[in-house]
Amino acid sequence: MAGVFEVTTWWLVLAALWIASLTTVTWQELAVAAVCSVPCALVARKARHVLDVRWKRAPRWLRWVAALPGAVVQETLLVWRQALRRRDGETREIEVGTRRAVIVAMLSASPGTVVVNDRQSTVVVHAFGKPGPVERAVTR
Repeated sequence: MAGVFEVTTWWLVLAALWIASLTTVTWQELAVAAVCSVPCALVARKARHVLDVRWKRAPRWLRWVAALPGAVVQETLLVWRQALRRRDGETREIEVGTRRAVIVAMLSASPGTVVVNDRQSTVVVHAFGKPGPVERAVTR
């Protein structure tokens, strides 16, 4: 039963990603998303088992995700304000340690921060002003 739940979850997530990438949603696109997501979900489950990956709950990730919606609004306004004033941003290094891929994705998801370089234990970001909510959350 756990396998059915996992495949169904993968199917829903992958179909949702497909639909999110569309400019216009038609019934044909929904059908293609539904059908094409099934083999991808099966491969995702098999790959997880082959790689022996275990899902670990990481409460701090929830804090990062929770900071994102407010950061998007706040930093969008900041970016527009900086652009209208013709001000340059700054680059800075952030210690990231483990889970670099997730941290890079979270930092890049907010409009006020762009990851410029990914180093061994740090990332270099270009940002405007003080660290935003997402940056503060991932560096705690």
